[in-house]
Amino acid sequence: MLLMGQYSSNDIRTISFVALFYQVLSEGTVSLHIQSYNNPASRSLEGDVCAGQCVNTFTITLFTNIRVGGTVLEEVRRIQSNDDIGDMESFSSTLGTQWDNPLLINFAGKVRLKFTLSVIGVEKNYPNNEYAMASFVYNQTGEFSNRITLQSGSATLTASYNASCAADYYGTCEQMCVPRDSDAGHYTCNSSNGDKICMDGWRGEECEKAENAEKSDRPIVTKNPATNSESSSKGGGGSNTDSSPITENDTEKTEVELEAQDQRRHSMEDSSYL
Repeated sequence: MLLMGQYSSNDIRTISFVALFYQVLSEGTVSLHIQSYNNPASRSLEGDVCAGQCVNTFTITLFTNIRVGGTVLEEVRRIQSNDDIGDMESFSSTLGTQWDNPLLINFAGKVRLKFTLSVIGVEKNYPNNEYAMASFVYNQTGEFSNRITLQSGSATLTASYNASCAADYYGTCEQMCVPRDSDAGHYTCNSSNGDKICMDGWRGEECEKAENAEKSDRPIVTKNPATNSESSSKGGGGSNTDSSPITENDTEKTEVELEAQDQRRHSMEDSSYL
């Protein structure tokens, strides 16, 4: 886990650069839409009331998993707005004047959304009077969409999010499957969980084995009496249930049986003249 307090500012800039570089390899994206903030009593977490006109600013901290090489790390990203959001604010397509809404968060591994949103109130006429107005925390893994209502003291935050897997990732975005029809495999991908579905005529873990590869019979050895030579061939008929090869002895037995049949036929023909 990458914790901001463990690194210097230079280290953090380096980590952020690496994270942004590897986000193109992310396995999914969360779209987080902050909808509203309400604290009509203008009451802080300590129960104090921000007297007079109070300027409220917020900071959002996003925690997301990124993949650096073969390792999944947690990146910490902070979004801060110095715009006054008031005590009752609805957000549309922007957060203040600086940030787009919704926020797009890439992630690696299982779909996940973790963020905090803190609100600091400062009295306009007394800038040294600063109040912690709210501190919202959300952490959810495995859900692709949700409507969020968070309570912190007397303040309420509403938000919603949707997540989607990157191309070739399935299930909770952890299962990768790239369809193939090559020597590496012959399969498509189950659209729900990413399981490999072998194409017709193929089997095996990677669908790399032809189903008819084991159906060929043992070689049949035959002998040509005229040339006294042997030849072999593979059987393929579905009715051939004997997989044993035909040997030279089998061929000689067949020749003897044929001679016996010829002698019986000649004997019958000779007897017909009597």
